[in-house]
This record gives sequence, structure tokens and C-alpha cells, in this order.
Amino acid sequence: MDKKNKLNEAVKKLGKMKNDLNESNFMKHLKTINLHKKIVLIHCIKAGIPLQGLLHDLSKYSPSEFYYGIKYFSGRRSPNEGEREDYGYSLAWMHHKGRNKHHFEYWTDYNIKANKMMPVKMPLKYVIEMFCDRVAAGKVYKGDDYTDSSPYEYFDWGRPRRNIHPETSDFLEKLLRMLAEKGERYTFAYIRKYRKTHKDY
Repeated sequence: MDKKNKLNEAVKKLGKMKNDLNESNFMKHLKTINLHKKIVLIHCIKAGIPLQGLLHDLSKYSPSEFYYGIKYFSGRRSPNEGEREDYGYSLAWMHHKGRNKHHFEYWTDYNIKANKMMPVKMPLKYVIEMFCDRVAAGKVYKGDDYTDSSPYEYFDWGRPRRNIHPETSDFLEKLLRMLAEKGERYTFAYIRKYRKTHKDY
């Protein structure tokens, strides 16, 4: 199927779904996505990875994710949480994590030595994008209550449930603690300098 046909199919699918959706949530969800992408882009530019910032989260505009984003929009948390409460899982999240390499959940594979699925160490550029993403998400969802400690507090709160490669977790935590203790300006300067002298972490 060529791109034009795919686009036509996507438009038809959204048209069929619109009866289920709250029209006001459409604009609110779109505004939230756009704001998040804008903040991530600013962060990625500060971190020295502008192209990743431009391409960040484009799958959120696809029907597979956008529909559930409108249906479960609240403005206070990810719509994926509402979808999970209704179904026990989130199709939108499964679609999203399989297409966006800045999510640690993307980096899992079958480990032949351990004979089970295990987390894989993320490449440096995606850990940096993940950092930018987490800071932006904190700003969007917490609004005026956001502080430089918010992303670390959320990271720490989710620690018992997270299945992430230990080295990736340690490096992300290092950046989030740095943000909490020394602020954005210092942390982004550190990231830019680190990228110039390191290929890995």
C-alpha cells in the first residue's frame, strides 16, 4: 500500500472513530502533544541532539495512538493509564514503545544465555532523549507544581516496577539527580560536553 492510500485509510479510520470521542478532548490532547514535543525539542537542542527532538514522538499522531489519547485525555496523566484501567493493557502504549527508541521498554530482547526476555543497554543518544522526554513530561503534567526535582521523584517512585538495564538506569538516574541538585543549565552543559568525549556510558 502506497503512502497516499495509507493516509486515506488513516483518515477513514479516524472518521469512523469520531462518534466515540469528545470533540473538546481532541483539541486538548493535540495541544498537549504539541506542547510536549515543543519542550522536548528545546531540551534536545540544549543537549546537542536536535534531529531527535524534531522526530520525537511522531507516532503519537498516528490513529493507533491519537484515538486513545483523545478518548482517555485528562490533562493530569498519560491517557495510557485510562486505557489500562478499562482493558488491563494499553494498545496505544504498545504501539508507541515499539516505535520510539527513547523508551527503555523498546530495548528488550530474548537473552540466549539467560533463556528469557531481558532489558538491553540503550545507546547513549537515546538515553539522552529519554532524559529530555522525562523532564518535558514532568513540565507538561505537573504544570506550575513542577520543580527540577520532579523528574527524579517520578523516576524513584517507579523504581520497583521498572525493568531496565542496570547501566542505563544508573546513567539516567545520574542525570536526573544532577538536574535536581544543580539545575537545567548545568545538566544540559554536562550532557553536551559528555557527548563530545564519550560514545558510551
